[in-house]
Amino acid sequence: EGMPRFPGHVLFVHVVTKTTQAGAVLGLVAGAATRALGRDVSIASWAAWGAIVGAPLGAAMVVAKASGVDSDGIVDRGYRLVHNEGQNTMDALSLGGLLVGLAASRRPPLGLSGAAVGVAAGAASYPIARKAGVTLSLPYLQTSASKATKEH
Repeated sequence: EGMPRFPGHVLFVHVVTKTTQAGAVLGLVAGAATRALGRDVSIASWAAWGAIVGAPLGAAMVVAKASGVDSDGIVDRGYRLVHNEGQNTMDALSLGGLLVGLAASRRPPLGLSGAAVGVAAGAASYPIARKAGVTLSLPYLQTSASKATKEH
């Protein structure tokens, strides 16, 4: 009941999302620290580079780890991810931040700096959302059982 249709996909997207979030946040912090030390740098560009490094690193991590996990382990992890409200809320906030940052960005390439700052801001807003009792979910995480429940 409530199993994700493609648990491997859920796991892959989860890990890549987390490493992209971490890269964007670490890049933002490193850029701010570099600026505080007196160098004239774009903090948003540092966040973008962090995200750029984080995304493929996450993909490599999934491939490396999944080779040692049986299919039941992947299905179990996918199930737990789909049903983790906190995780889903953080991912939705991060995606929302990405979209706002992308829309607000006026610099090439393709607004990546703004998007990376948005990812970091979305992830950083999670503790506030949690304290306020906000729960969000992304449509691709809905299972056939959760869709049926919402229709009734």
